[in-house]
Formats: sequence, structure tokens, C-alpha cells
Amino acid sequence: KRKVDLYEHIQSTNNAGMTERAETVFVAQLKFLKNEALTFIHRNFQRKKKLKFTQNEIQWIITVPAIWSDKAKQSMKNWAIKAGLKHWAIKIVYEVDCASLSIQHAILRNLQRKAFGDDDEKTDIYDPPS
Repeated sequence: KRKVDLYEHIQSTNNAGMTERAETVFVAQLKFLKNEALTFIHRNFQRKKKLKFTQNEIQWIITVPAIWSDKAKQSMKNWAIKAGLKHWAIKIVYEVDCASLSIQHAILRNLQRKAFGDDDEKTDIYDPPS
């Protein structure tokens, strides 16, 4: 099984002659996603639901393809740190593992909801057959 390393440069899909360092692209994207996530959390949890917490209580899960090499995963972690995420709060995980856990949690939530009689609300991504 061959693992994939990240390329040093990424070629633009809009301009075939334009390339950018992979690090520059990933750090910029991770900064953007961090800011979007923090805005969402502030708007929907801190302001509307009055929940109190700090950024130090957030764990960042970054998913990567299973074919990525350890070197590529370490590059992603380094870039996340450069984007402003705390090194102790970053977990780099395979996409397939996250998808599997997400489905398992959705099934568990649905089963718990049915057990406690709260079967009217259908908000999960997977609703097992009755």
C-alpha cells in the first residue's frame, strides 16, 4: 500500500501557469476555517445559548485521506499550528475513521432518543430502521 506525500507546490485550477507553496495554501485555508468555526460557536452557542467557554476548551479535529503518509500528516499538523491552532488541541485523523464514528454516534443518539420517548425530532444524519 503506497502512502501519498503532499506536493511542495499546488497548481491553480483557474490558471495553469500559477503555482503556490502548499504550506501557504493550507495555512491560509486553516486560518479561514478556524475563524469561521469560532464565529459560528460565538453566534450559536455563546450568544444564543449563553454557554461560557474559552478557545482553550476547543479540540480541533482535522481529517486527512487514509493514503496520506506520516510526513504529510505531520505537515498538516505543523500548518495548523502556524494557522493559530494550539498544538495540544489538534488531532489529525483519517477521514474514514471520522465518518465511521459519526455514524456510530448518530445511531446511538437515535437509539437513546427512542428509549426515552423523544422520537419526534429527526435531526441526525442516520435513522436506523425500526
